[in-house]
Amino acid sequence: MHTIDLSQYSELQAIPRGGTSKVYRADRLADGQPVAVKVLDIYMHGSFFASTPYCSNAEANAQFDTEIAILSRLEHPRIPTLIEHGRLPDRRRAIVSTYVDATNLAYHLDRHGPMREQAALGYTAQLCDILAYLHSQGISMSKGTRIDTVNDIARGNLLIENTRGDIHLCDFGESTIGNVPAQRLDLATVAGLVLIMVDDEARPIVAHARTCPVLRAETCEVLAHALTNGYPSAAALGSALRALI
Repeated sequence: MHTIDLSQYSELQAIPRGGTSKVYRADRLADGQPVAVKVLDIYMHGSFFASTPYCSNAEANAQFDTEIAILSRLEHPRIPTLIEHGRLPDRRRAIVSTYVDATNLAYHLDRHGPMREQAALGYTAQLCDILAYLHSQGISMSKGTRIDTVNDIARGNLLIENTRGDIHLCDFGESTIGNVPAQRLDLATVAGLVLIMVDDEARPIVAHARTCPVLRAETCEVLAHALTNGYPSAAALGSALRALI
């Protein structure tokens, strides 16, 4: 396996992101390109390649393989571009990709609280644009068959750019390739995310979509329609969300 030469990058600075992985920011010395270095953190119990509290060694490696396979086939301005992957000198696996100065949605909500409806609609409409591209490449963020929570597109997967406020999507370890039914579940998850953005008590998802007290009736109607597989594509859902803004 390729060994990543860390001497070509500036000192790694930790970013508070990732479950089985640690993420660092650095600059490529040759051209100043900001990069993110995602390191598979599977030695948390005192020895290399031990299982983590999140998943087994095999599961963590499989998720890393999936992320590499997906990033290697994607080219989109709101998705990290794969630069290289391999092992660090200490044998941990790592992925180097383009970096975006952004805050993940989970941290944003924890810090600022629920969003206004218009902001949530704008962000999720942008997410639909990204999902439309992913679906065209045969990739879905979801793995299951029904929507119970919004964990399929976790709040930590969504990054809000600090300068322009654009949405970016990262972390593809639990995504799937060629799972067409899961693409419909992606759309239901978008609707669930709107609820989470505006109301942190949004449970259960489907019932709450119809009567969310902080959303307009027409917004609730669109979300309920998405949660029951009512939209044929991410583009169609994105158009419906933008019409509400």
